[in-house]
Amino acid sequence: MSGQHYSYITYHQTELYFQKFGTGKKVLLAFHGYGENSDTFKKIGEVLGEQYTIYSFDLFFHGKSKWPFGSKVLKKEFWLALIRHFLDSENIDRFSMAGYSMGSKFLLTILEAHATRIDDIFFIAPDGIATNTWYRLATYPMFLRRVFKLTVRFPKPLFAFMQLMLKLKIVDKGVIKFAKSEMNSPVKRKRVYDSWIVFRHLSFDMAVIAGLINRHQIPIKMILGKYDKIMTPEGMQALLNKVTDHELIVLETSHNRLPDAFAKYLQTQ
Repeated sequence: MSGQHYSYITYHQTELYFQKFGTGKKVLLAFHGYGENSDTFKKIGEVLGEQYTIYSFDLFFHGKSKWPFGSKVLKKEFWLALIRHFLDSENIDRFSMAGYSMGSKFLLTILEAHATRIDDIFFIAPDGIATNTWYRLATYPMFLRRVFKLTVRFPKPLFAFMQLMLKLKIVDKGVIKFAKSEMNSPVKRKRVYDSWIVFRHLSFDMAVIAGLINRHQIPIKMILGKYDKIMTPEGMQALLNKVTDHELIVLETSHNRLPDAFAKYLQTQ
């Protein structure tokens, strides 16, 4: 596999960075999860590098990519224009995609517009398929958004609320542990706020998504972790029950370790 290197494209003051892994004839666009960066797909790239040339992106508020518009919403049209610019600059016609957790929202946006160009899709514990009630409450009603913004500076009430939810068994302790780990510093809490607020229009109708997948006969692999309390098999049925060609792979791992576990799985295939 050729050496890894960073590159980037610019579009209307934004900068979208990506790493390139592998030398294969097929193209794979890869989008990482929350709190990570393009390195997420490095081990997967080592396994698939002879089959695919992998473009792994740093999403906004992560890695090197830059979003200069503060809390302004990222609209689907803007993201698609940016991706079209990238595809044109790299002379890419057809491609596959992989989305891990939050990254699947960016994948799904591309799927809505470019289903005719997609060869196959890897969903790795994908966000965007099952609606998260807490996410919706935090990002849609204006008054709750302001409350959420205050937690960036004053997190103690939020942590107390988390403990209450845990005590009442409203939320699994694994979810609380994940949330605390991603909000234990001002920098991390701001990234949570920026990502949730700016990306809040990246939502999808699973009937439409499934219709595109079925109509264009796009094979999909759904990779989940047996011990993942965030993205569960039950939550994925909103899509899987509607698509005709899919493979469900459940690995003995948790949410955060899933990409590397999938790389090990691929080595055995």
